[in-house]
Amino acid sequence: MLLTPGIEGESIDIGSGKSIKTKKMVNMLINLIDSNVKPQFGVLNDRVMEQEKNARVSETFDKIGWYPKTELRIGLSNTIQYFSNLS
Repeated sequence: MLLTPGIEGESIDIGSGKSIKTKKMVNMLINLIDSNVKPQFGVLNDRVMEQEKNARVSETFDKIGWYPKTELRIGLSNTIQYFSNLS
């Protein structure tokens, strides 16, 4: 993937192609790390001009042969475990 010829300077989407709301992602992370943190949603105004985009999975596969294989919750859990083991 990192050595794919002919993609120099191109943007490559890495993702599942599915949207997830920030609130859902934050709550998922809090549950995975077993935290007592209580996030304060709505403290800042929404960015009304913010564009919502999804990764173009089929285009990414065509360019570099990569597609998502791991469900988000499992990937986050694995990432948390990896960084927890560094300390």
